Amino acid sequence: MRRISIGFYICLQFACLQKKRAMQEDASCEADGTRCGQNCADTTSDTQNCGGCGIACLDPAPFCVAGKCSASCATTCNGLCTDTNSSLHHCGGCGNDCSAATPTHATATCNGSCDFVCDAGYMRNGTQCVAPGGGASCGDTKGLEPGSPWPMWNGCPAHTGRSGLTGPASSPIVKWAVDLDGLVAGSPVVAADGTIYFCASPDDPTQRFLFYAVKPDGTVKWSVANIPCFVHSSPAIGSDGTVLFVDPISFLNALNPVDGKEKYSIGGAAYGGALPIPAIAADGTVYGANNGMALIARKQDGDLFWSLFPYQSGADAAWSAPAIAADGTIYVGASYYAGDAKIYAVTPAGAQKWVFTTDSFSLNGSASIAEDGTIYVPSFDSANANPGQFLYALTPLGQKKWAYKVSGAATQDLAIAADGTIYMLSSQYIPATNKSQASVEAVTPLGQSKWQLVLENDVRTVPLVPPLVDAAGTLYVVTGKNFHAVTPLGQKKWAAPIAGSGAPVIGTNGVIYLPAQGKFYALGL
Repeated sequence: MRRISIGFYICLQFACLQKKRAMQEDASCEADGTRCGQNCADTTSDTQNCGGCGIACLDPAPFCVAGKCSASCATTCNGLCTDTNSSLHHCGGCGNDCSAATPTHATATCNGSCDFVCDAGYMRNGTQCVAPGGGASCGDTKGLEPGSPWPMWNGCPAHTGRSGLTGPASSPIVKWAVDLDGLVAGSPVVAADGTIYFCASPDDPTQRFLFYAVKPDGTVKWSVANIPCFVHSSPAIGSDGTVLFVDPISFLNALNPVDGKEKYSIGGAAYGGALPIPAIAADGTVYGANNGMALIARKQDGDLFWSLFPYQSGADAAWSAPAIAADGTIYVGASYYAGDAKIYAVTPAGAQKWVFTTDSFSLNGSASIAEDGTIYVPSFDSANANPGQFLYALTPLGQKKWAYKVSGAATQDLAIAADGTIYMLSSQYIPATNKSQASVEAVTPLGQSKWQLVLENDVRTVPLVPPLVDAAGTLYVVTGKNFHAVTPLGQKKWAAPIAGSGAPVIGTNGVIYLPAQGKFYALGL
């Protein structure tokens, strides 16, 4: 009896081994062709398995070309009729195998020459397929559109201001420019299909704002007039491609990306405020803050999830855009007109974790979250013994790590490079000229000055937009006079004579999209 059990066990093991081996063979065959019986066949050229197993090509069509039986054959590779315009193993010529040059997270293609298509959730950057934004440093991006190179304000939920794509290596040219009926002072977003969305303030004072969708070739896909978007804001793209934005009149709005038609508009004291910018969590929850002293969470179908009123009772506040950490914690700041500013940490369930009170009169921008969880916030300290503009670094537990004094006035949000360097655009008013000096500053993760570079000395108004860091570490800065590219060492790389008014972003193929007064530019090589 024992012998039978052992034999039965051995038989079972042998059967499992055979099955495992067959599965491995099937997997290896899938990379090169189709398993037909005991053989791995290329159904695009195999005359016995043309277009599928067992389909034989006989006279008067004895050749198999691109998976179909044919009467003639233009090219023969290894004795098989081959369409070199489509064959992955003989692309453009016999022996030219596309799989050898296909990067990870991609599928090989052939159209006379080898190419590839990035897998879902990845985007093309030269010869590689990369994750959107800064990868893992961006937090959990499942609530955003897969493959979108720039789906929300400052790039991603963590507000790193870092792109997974590389911008122009040298001074770019204007690939196209769209004439706008107004000004864009916020940030555009870029969908996975390359469509660019943004809000513009119309020149006509009788109109409300305009919302644009522009194709990657510069043609306007659609535009919607008299829409309540906000010129200093930014839309966001949900996981299903829905375009979301909030407005100063406390509405959450959703537009169909195909035609711009409204999917829903949710009223009530839910959003709005000085900087109504949505943030989307991994589960699709949309967060926003308003001047009614509330942090609001709504599902992407518009239903209210929760609202939290953690702020000073009876005190007016101007709010920054919420940032979301990898663990789902929401960080949002408020500047109270009574004379102080606070940073709040809130759980995804709507419970306050902690609050940090600065010495500030106001916050200059929203929180940005580094890969190690450090929260960076720019602020103006008036009660400090050494008043001025400061950059705060806080731990995930709400403890101050350090405060760095900025040379000028830190304007709006920050950008964080892959090595942890924090970049800020700052301005310094010069009374003698009644103009401002625009500079960019680099600060180490330890709160020490790395370098400072003066870009302009005679700017009337420095736009309140964050800098942008690309995958190569190049920094792009809008000063209101020129558009600058700066190396990670603090050296000028190139400058384009475009007086940008909004935040720059990088789209597919390394093209930079830059809003300006009355224009929207695409810059590339």
